[in-house]
Amino acid sequence: MTARPPRPTGFASRLAPSIDAYLRLKEALGRHCGAERTIFRALDGFLTTVDGDLTSETFAAWNATLGRLTSGVRRNWLRIVRNLCLYRRRAMPDAFVPDPTVFPKSHVAIRPYIFTREDISRLLQAAGRLRATARSPLRRETFRLAIVLLYTSGLRRGEVVRLTIGDYDPRDHTLLIRASKFHKSRLLPLSSDAQRELEAICWCADRAASRWRPTAR
Repeated sequence: MTARPPRPTGFASRLAPSIDAYLRLKEALGRHCGAERTIFRALDGFLTTVDGDLTSETFAAWNATLGRLTSGVRRNWLRIVRNLCLYRRRAMPDAFVPDPTVFPKSHVAIRPYIFTREDISRLLQAAGRLRATARSPLRRETFRLAIVLLYTSGLRRGEVVRLTIGDYDPRDHTLLIRASKFHKSRLLPLSSDAQRELEAICWCADRAASRWRPTAR
């Protein structure tokens, strides 16, 4: 029985021999290295373009090209490359190994954006320009109501999209928020603006339903 020829890897940079050996070792241990191959192809292509080895300078330059990735994903990419470098250092004591303390944080807090009254006014105007469709005859009214509820009540997006007309109590002017965070339900008092929007969409829904209600013969 003849041995199979090695599968072509497609790596072409000066780092290619180390990448090939590292992947063979991982796969021999039963690891699936799909993510590693994707990351190493990106790094290998960059090093081929600059015609250089992996050094602190080329690593920093390659890292600068990863701005499209979120901080957590980019940190994982750099961590995987660092593992490759640690493997490479076993045979090459002077090989470069990235400093993990300079990697981006796993999760960078996103600074919240506080909508102004002018922002909400523009959103409501945009909602007012939406056209009804056969599948969404109350599209304009629905988007307008969603904007008002999100702005005035502090509801989460998922809570808004799960609402139904039956969740509104017109007598007490409350909304029933079903099985939300921690699987708990709650009653939400509504502002006067939200009440008006809900009353309006209820009226529109009744009017639309009456158009399709069969008449008695």
